[in-house]
Amino acid sequence: MAGQKPRGDGKISIGAVSTILDLLVRDLYGSDPYLTLRELIQNAHDALMELPEGVGREQPIRVNVDGLSLTDPYIEVVDRGIGMSEEDIRTNLCIVGNSTKLRSENPHLIGKYGIGFLSAFIVADRVEVLTRRLGANETLRWETRDKENWSIEPVSDHLFPHGTRVRLYFKDAYSREYGDRITALREVEGVEEIIRRHCYLLPVTIQVAQGDTPGTARQVNAQDVPWGSDREARNAFRAMFGQRNEPLFVHRFDVGREGTGHSVSGVLYLRDEISISLAASLHVKKMLVDREVNRLIPSYAPFVQAIVECPALPYDLARRTVKDFDPVYLWVREVVAKEFEKAFIEFAQRRPDDFYALWPNIDNTVIGRLIQALLVDDEAGLLSERESAESFLLNASRYIPFYVVNDRIGAQGQPMWRAIDEIVGRDHSPGSEKAYVYYSDSANPIEKEMLLSTYPEIIDVSRAEKKSHQAMLMQMQVYNDQFPDFQLRKVNASRFEPLPLDEHGQWNALLSGINSGINFTARQHEVRVERFEPASTAIAITDSHVDPDNLENIKTQLGSLRDMSGSETILEHLLRTVEAMEQKGGVLTIHVNANNDLMRRLSQSPHKDIASRGAMAVCWRAVLDYYGWNSTRSMITTEKRFTGELIVSLLETTEAEAKAADLNKQLSGELRDLKTRLSELERAQKRLELDAFVGVLDMQGSTAGIIGNAASAPMQAVRYLRLLLADVKEFVETFARVIGFTGDGLQFYIPKDSQVHRSVHTALTTGLADRLRTFAERNEEARQIVRETRFAVPVLRVALAYGRIHVGPIVSTVDLMGLPAVEATRLCANEQLYVESASQLLITEGAYNEGTDSHLWKASDFETGQVVDISGLATSVRTFRPVR
Repeated sequence: MAGQKPRGDGKISIGAVSTILDLLVRDLYGSDPYLTLRELIQNAHDALMELPEGVGREQPIRVNVDGLSLTDPYIEVVDRGIGMSEEDIRTNLCIVGNSTKLRSENPHLIGKYGIGFLSAFIVADRVEVLTRRLGANETLRWETRDKENWSIEPVSDHLFPHGTRVRLYFKDAYSREYGDRITALREVEGVEEIIRRHCYLLPVTIQVAQGDTPGTARQVNAQDVPWGSDREARNAFRAMFGQRNEPLFVHRFDVGREGTGHSVSGVLYLRDEISISLAASLHVKKMLVDREVNRLIPSYAPFVQAIVECPALPYDLARRTVKDFDPVYLWVREVVAKEFEKAFIEFAQRRPDDFYALWPNIDNTVIGRLIQALLVDDEAGLLSERESAESFLLNASRYIPFYVVNDRIGAQGQPMWRAIDEIVGRDHSPGSEKAYVYYSDSANPIEKEMLLSTYPEIIDVSRAEKKSHQAMLMQMQVYNDQFPDFQLRKVNASRFEPLPLDEHGQWNALLSGINSGINFTARQHEVRVERFEPASTAIAITDSHVDPDNLENIKTQLGSLRDMSGSETILEHLLRTVEAMEQKGGVLTIHVNANNDLMRRLSQSPHKDIASRGAMAVCWRAVLDYYGWNSTRSMITTEKRFTGELIVSLLETTEAEAKAADLNKQLSGELRDLKTRLSELERAQKRLELDAFVGVLDMQGSTAGIIGNAASAPMQAVRYLRLLLADVKEFVETFARVIGFTGDGLQFYIPKDSQVHRSVHTALTTGLADRLRTFAERNEEARQIVRETRFAVPVLRVALAYGRIHVGPIVSTVDLMGLPAVEATRLCANEQLYVESASQLLITEGAYNEGTDSHLWKASDFETGQVVDISGLATSVRTFRPVR
């Protein structure tokens, strides 16, 4: 009732203390016993930091393990810190959430909540604390056996002048969930690993010993920060991530935030593979907070691992996580993203060989994730990821390698990896006029050849396995105006202009002749007369490729209709038609160039029969150029037949002298071309067919180490390569027959009946390497170039196959043909097969068996390599490499 006095007051108390403590420990620390050791070491560190200046802060923290003892196994942490008085024990140790650290302004202290000691009860019910306060006269022992009741008493055994020993006695049994972790705590090796994981960066020495035996302790932490030197960075990588393979590149950083006093330091490790877990190790005040904080590293950097330290980061009570959207954490993410951008650029510039070797393994993943990051636009705090991705795109994408074709290797040559930075040229000034970087998605070799007649170098994004490159360049075009010194431009060879209707009549006879002689057993085709550039190209062939996704969609819909209608006859026929399209491809279009002088004169020639044969000869030559190595015997035979018929028709034409002169005047261009074809045909008929070893030799690193050497003039690189190839050719010709050069290598063959014998093995394994190593010493001109340019000695890759080959003029620029040539060329071009510098020779199983039988080497000279799938071949190829 109103006016009555209150009956009393009081405080809320806890009845079942033990139960409540169990709940606190479980919810705060997840019952993880590793965190117990971390918290005890943290308390020991803070006890050292609370000592006055000059009173032994450098003393080590010691962890003694006696976890396998049959009686009272324990683990203990001993420090020579400030220690505790009885009052400290009663008011701080025995009261959860109370600590002198709550009121301390000491910047060196790590703990701040006064709850860390609770983690001891994850491991033990019985806990013993032996402590002596700095300046005190007695040592105190505090003990509890049930988390709720405790005792305190003075002891006569003074272990130290000041400090604390916390000993945890292991329980008899633990939950199955953390059984393995308790086992690790019972052993010295396990404790060392835990400390390296959580406390590696602490600036005080941490020692681990078996029991408290003097002289057996080993230091397990670094003390020196990993971002201080490359040596410490690599030591930290091995200690904290347990990786055996050294990182390819190490990037250290230490960044301050203006106006806040905040700083973030760390190391980025660029590795040779995608990181599945343990991407980053995040630390606050040198203690681990999160070992698998994958969000800290940009999603488009999956080959990076990191150690990051930020003293200002706020964390949860148990120091296990940080808030993803905390302003300081978001700033740290921005710094890490910017430092990755710098590391990526430095790696590409300073270690180009390693960078280009790594890139094929990660490019699709990196590019795909980068494009995805650029498209992020939500309100969940991920906008910084997009901004970082945009910065990376503008500053670092120029170092991403793409496939490039140029006017030296041609459209049908093996594309080479080049970055936009190389294409633009590092000496290109950002203030000057922007350079154009051209790229094309045309998959047609003839179209690309047409483009190369206009553009000396083109990024080729038509390769099926590198479709991500096309998506990347399309995304870069969104930011095209923001690149400082270059601009992307997509180019296509689709420049075919139809003829006016009034010009069609003069081409009808020629088109009729071409249509009568063109026939593909597995493809549909059509012939058109159009105008296109370059005018020097008489006939071009394009292919309307069938979209496999579209075909699959059509097949699915036809199958659904069949199920619904119950009528199968027409639908089955349509399905078979679609499947045939899927197997054969699209329609071939033969474009006759009305701008070409030869085709125009053929169309105007009064000798229609001869003109038709001439057009057919030109047309089939274009077919062979289009199909290249995939040309069938039927195609080659047909081309020869039309060329032969044309020659016979010309020889049998006996016109009057006036008519012959007029005919020569009209057909001079055609005759010159046909005579060239006749000469090629005659040489082709004399080609040699035999069983032989076919070898392809290529120089690894010549592009970056010689041609791309920034310290040399282009002509120096060309001259040095010419001298080097001539020297290698001279040596190879001592045991083989050289066919020709392949850009920065050569092709050769050794007949089956060669009398070279075992010198072939020595020449290929050691002779070539010795030849390259001593080249500059033997050649005065080369020695002078090396002194001026510091060219690196390239590493040779050699592939050797065996089988039936044709030697001699086959088609234009081709003097050797056959399956062994294909196998050797593809093996030599596959960089992933030559990862070991000591094994730069690969031979196929056929070459291995025949070489052993022919005594070119012993069977024991080689060991089995791997089975390789070669593009375009139905069967895999087994390879062998020299025994190390």
